[in-house]
Amino acid sequence: MHRTCSSCCRRLPADQFPPAERRRSTCRLCEADEQRVRSRLAPLRVDPQQVRLNNRFNLWFGPVRREPLRNAA
Repeated sequence: MHRTCSSCCRRLPADQFPPAERRRSTCRLCEADEQRVRSRLAPLRVDPQQVRLNNRFNLWFGPVRREPLRNAA
């Protein structure tokens, strides 16, 4: 038997949905996505070699300009 998830609108088998005592119309995949969005990200580790490369690049070429090009219009 297939059911339709109310969140992603996919037709999935009934075993992809939570058990009957926790009746919800979203599938386990959508619940896992929601949980992943709510969880905090791990902090990024600083790579010293990448920092050195970035600093050398900025010394040689200057900082990157973030404004759009004026002559593109």
